[in-house]
Amino acid sequence: MNTTYKSNNNVVYSCKYHVVWCPKYRRKVLINGVDVRLKELLTEYAANLSVDILEMEIMPDHVHMLLEVDPQFGIHKAVKLLKKISDQNRQEKLKNQLHEYERLKTRAAKSDAAREECDHIREELLAFGQSTGVDFGEDIAAGLSQLQMKATEYRIAQKAYEQACQKKAQFEQEHPMEEINAIEAKANLLSFNASLDWMNST
Repeated sequence: MNTTYKSNNNVVYSCKYHVVWCPKYRRKVLINGVDVRLKELLTEYAANLSVDILEMEIMPDHVHMLLEVDPQFGIHKAVKLLKKISDQNRQEKLKNQLHEYERLKTRAAKSDAAREECDHIREELLAFGQSTGVDFGEDIAAGLSQLQMKATEYRIAQKAYEQACQKKAQFEQEHPMEEINAIEAKANLLSFNASLDWMNST
């Protein structure tokens, strides 16, 4: 099997990764056209990132991808951005259904056909919420607002975590590991001595 190498200004590489991820609790939500739309979005977004999708298979409860990624870009960054666009696709579909539901809701009192279509979309929204662990309750719009608030809280927490990781990496870069290990050893020794002093005093 011939290996094809790529290069940039700094390295020559052939880095291929088999990546698998799934929805929360592996719920089977990648169906009924969601899988087709997700594949289109991932293909389009990967091209913008200069990430090559060699193979891709979307199952109802997980996604398989074979990626080739520039090592200086990083597989972790590629996966993070691809998963982000997949979540946006799910929210986009949900918002479109909600908008259609609200539009038909106003016509339901005047048309039996609109009422039936409105009830059908409402059932789809409730089923979608149940499959993803979200209880919309009677007021679907309020339920969606709560879902968006949770998503915002998650993004804030994720950003704080990334900032903490950056500060940790910067600290480790500025201070040699020998110095960090020496500080930890000294802290442990001081803690041990304090415990001995307390035991001797009791």
